[in-house]
Amino acid sequence: MALEPQLDSPTELFERLKLCLQVEELIQKTFFQRNGEKQITLNEWMKTKFDIQAEIRFEIHQLHLPESKSRELNYHLDLSILTDHTVTRPQFEAIFNIGPDHDIDYFMREGIWKHNTQCLLFFIRGYAAILQTLEAAVETELYYADYLHNARWLHYLLTSFHETRQFFPFCICCPQNTKTQCSFWIDVLKHIKETKSGPCTRESAETLRR
Repeated sequence: MALEPQLDSPTELFERLKLCLQVEELIQKTFFQRNGEKQITLNEWMKTKFDIQAEIRFEIHQLHLPESKSRELNYHLDLSILTDHTVTRPQFEAIFNIGPDHDIDYFMREGIWKHNTQCLLFFIRGYAAILQTLEAAVETELYYADYLHNARWLHYLLTSFHETRQFFPFCICCPQNTKTQCSFWIDVLKHIKETKSGPCTRESAETLRR
């Protein structure tokens, strides 16, 4: 699959990160109160997310930023409604088209997709999730069949990450990086694939863990 070129420099990505963190702060602190109930944030109760989303949009408007920055803030807000980490194009199309619980205008689609390929915060979250999954696979005592089940999920995460990492220019100088792949993650994926396609035994689970 051909990937769209990433032309932004690290400096531009970090400048955009500042805007993303502004929205994250609004997401955390903005609440909605209904019928005398406790204050509810976007992360606590998704049933009220449209009300909270509208309130956050109003607060973004009240910042009186230049249009380009205001639009970037709204793109980050929209993306946070769809996902919490960088996604591939097929994943993006799926969550945008299939998700019936978002209220995002279709014409915002490409802007949100572009933000997905440029948002360091979402990229870091996705990478952290992979590392946490790897850590759990190594350190947590599980029934051997669970290791093999987790291996399939980890393979999916790493396959996706292997594509989304190419949106960002941080791997260019790494000796394991080539134009289309990272030799390190390819090796990890190869071992996981070999293990999960073999027999579902304690031995194969221990091989995976090692």
